[in-house]
Amino acid sequence: MKYNTVLIDLDDTLLDFGAASRASLKGLLKKLGRELTEEEIDRFEAINSGCWSELEQGVITRDQLSRKRFDLFFDETGIDFDPLEANDLFRLGLSESAVLVPGAKELCESLKNKVDLYLVTNGFIETQNRRIAAAGLEDMFKARFASQQIGYSKPDGRFFDAVFADIGEDRRKSAIILGDSLTSDMEGGRRASIATCWFNRLGGKPTADCDFVITSLDRFIPDVLNK
Repeated sequence: MKYNTVLIDLDDTLLDFGAASRASLKGLLKKLGRELTEEEIDRFEAINSGCWSELEQGVITRDQLSRKRFDLFFDETGIDFDPLEANDLFRLGLSESAVLVPGAKELCESLKNKVDLYLVTNGFIETQNRRIAAAGLEDMFKARFASQQIGYSKPDGRFFDAVFADIGEDRRKSAIILGDSLTSDMEGGRRASIATCWFNRLGGKPTADCDFVITSLDRFIPDVLNK
């Protein structure tokens, strides 16, 4: 087997972040006595995605992201509520979500018996750990690596340097990253000089180089590992 070390992303690769985010936002605003329209929810998703992109680029810090996404959203919707308190409630809602992407648990169960499987995430570690537990994925990974602990976010090469410093630099030549994000996962893999597999879950067009493309998780083993 060419790849015996698999780095795997969490959000929108194993767990459906979009579903969790929408449910958490609705729950948060319901507590404030506000029913959101689908357009407002879509707008928050866009704002949140933009803030995460800025984090990946090093434009803002994690603490700034926590405030900025709700500052912007509340400004647009006229909601009067503390953005940091909203962020805490939002993350609490996220941590209670365990919406698995189809085939995610089956893939992890298969991979853990074939390769060394490691989780790599830019998400908040406390939130991610709770979601992993709720989804029944706790025992799937040899180790979990989160940018909040490492101090650098994917796609920064220093994130991956820290991973390989921990698991062994010699693993780099036989490693592959599987993730949904072209900017953090595929670009990160390129910077780390490891193989990349894009999980093209939504049927988009690649805007970055990647070694493999799959549209469903059940194709990763036959189309990538067994090649």
